[in-house]
Amino acid sequence: MYYIIYQTAFIGDIILSSSMINTIKHADPKSKIIFVTTPIGESILHNDMCIDKIIVYDKKKLDKGLSGLLKKAKEIRKITHGERSIFISPHRFLRAALMALLSGSGIRAGFKGSVFSFLYNRRVRYQFGIHEIIRNFKLLRAVFDHSFNLKPERPRLYFSEYDLEKVKKKIFNIFHPDDIIVSIAPGSVWPTKRWPAEYFTNVIHTLDKAGIKVLLVGGENDRKLCESLERGNTLNLAGELSLPESAAAIGMSRALVSNDSAPLHIASAVNTPTVAIFGATTSHLGFGPLAEGSVVLENNELECRPCGRHGGERCAKKHFACMNSITSGSVIDALMKIIK
Repeated sequence: MYYIIYQTAFIGDIILSSSMINTIKHADPKSKIIFVTTPIGESILHNDMCIDKIIVYDKKKLDKGLSGLLKKAKEIRKITHGERSIFISPHRFLRAALMALLSGSGIRAGFKGSVFSFLYNRRVRYQFGIHEIIRNFKLLRAVFDHSFNLKPERPRLYFSEYDLEKVKKKIFNIFHPDDIIVSIAPGSVWPTKRWPAEYFTNVIHTLDKAGIKVLLVGGENDRKLCESLERGNTLNLAGELSLPESAAAIGMSRALVSNDSAPLHIASAVNTPTVAIFGATTSHLGFGPLAEGSVVLENNELECRPCGRHGGERCAKKHFACMNSITSGSVIDALMKIIK
C-alpha cells in the first residue's frame, strides 16, 4: 500500500506534516510512503529513511501551471503502478485537490472547506483550538481501519553526522563545548510576527551577564536583523546553515527563543524547549511549540488577535500591543526556568 502525503506550504507546515510519516510507519510497517513537497521541503525531508520517495513539486518555477501539475501526477501514477494508494493532504488549496484526483488514488483525504474539497472522498473538519499535528492525525484516522493502533507522533527532522560535525566546527570555533548555549530566532516573513529587536537585545544582554552564549539563527533574509543583535556572546549563523544544519544547531542548544516561525517547528522536531512569542497570530490556531518544557508568551486580552492567519505587514490598530506588551523580563524569566 502506498501512502501519498501532499504538503507544499511553508517550512513549518512541512515539518509538522512529518509527524504523519511516523504514525503511518508504526501502524503499517510495510507501507510505502511518497511525499510530494517543494524543493525546500525536499531539503528538510531527504534524511528521513521512512520516506520511500520524495517527489519535488516546484510549483512556482519549473512545475508552474497545469502542465507541471499533470507531470507530477503522472510521476505518482508511474511509481504506484496500479497498486492501491491513499492520498492524504493537509494542504487546503486547489493544486492539492487536483493532484489527489489525478494521482489515481482510491482514497483521498482532505479537510472540509478546502478548495475543491468535493474531490476528496474522506473529509475531516478543520478544527481550531487543537494542534496542527492532531488535525493531521485526524486525516489519518479517516483513512485507517479502526483495527490499526494509531497514535499522534511528534514531528521529526533528521540531520546527518556530516551536518552535525559541520555545525559543531562552526560553533566550537567560537564557543567552548562546556558553554551554555541558547538559540534565538528573531525573524519572520511577516513583520507583525516579529518581537521588537530592542527586546531581543535586552535578552541577549542579560544572557551575556549570566555567561550564556547565543546562536542567532534564521534564513538569509534574517541576516541583517541578526547582525543588528550581535554582541560579544553571540554567533550569527543566519543564512549560513541548511535546514538540517539548523536543526543540528538548535538541537545542540539548551533552549530556543523564537517568534511564530519555522525555527519554532524545527525545535519541536528536535525536542529543544522553546520560549515561543506570539503576536499577530495565536497559539489557538494550532502552531505552538511541541518540545517538552516549552512556554508560550502571548497577550490574550487583545480582542484584535489574531489579525490574520499569517500576520501582516503592519498593525492595523497602529499600537502593535500584541508584541510590545510582551516584556523582555517575561521572556528572560521563562528562559531561565528552562535553562535551570
